[in-house]
Amino acid sequence: MIVDINLLPRKEPRRAAGAVLAAFAVFLLLIGAGGGYWLMERANQRLAALEGELRQVRAEQAAMEAKGKTTEQQAEQELAKAVEWANRYPLKTVPLLRALAKQLPERGFIMNFSYAGQKTVTMTVQFDAAEEAAYYLDRLEEVHLVKAVKLTGISASGESGGAEGETIVPRYIAQYELELQPTGKEGDNE
Repeated sequence: MIVDINLLPRKEPRRAAGAVLAAFAVFLLLIGAGGGYWLMERANQRLAALEGELRQVRAEQAAMEAKGKTTEQQAEQELAKAVEWANRYPLKTVPLLRALAKQLPERGFIMNFSYAGQKTVTMTVQFDAAEEAAYYLDRLEEVHLVKAVKLTGISASGESGGAEGETIVPRYIAQYELELQPTGKEGDNE
């Protein structure tokens, strides 16, 4: 038997697979770091854009609040003027409306009521019959809050859309103009 004695150290085989694997891992790590950096930069840009929008919205909100405060102050002033006017107004509307409604016939309705001046009221009333408008005119002259009353117009209106052969009962619309006598607190008790 022959013995082979080699005193030189043996060369180990190269591990090429490990080096390739390590290089690939470093490459993946570099790509991951680059992608992460890109994503962070994109998120920072989006954050900066959102902060800019937020500043703009806050500026607009502050401008709208300032405008709202001035509008609110104007509305308060107008309301204060209206309340002051109502307190100084010589006529009390609620007692007047109660007195006028009390004189209405059973199926009479006040459709419109408006002040035409400090002592003048115009109103539109609906009746079932034309005679009721004249009777109501007579009753209005008896109301102690009314100085003078005038029937300015009367018209008939029928509702359309009924079936053929159906009788349509017209409604009579009368317009009145009332001149009121100023009352102090005496109009409150009626």
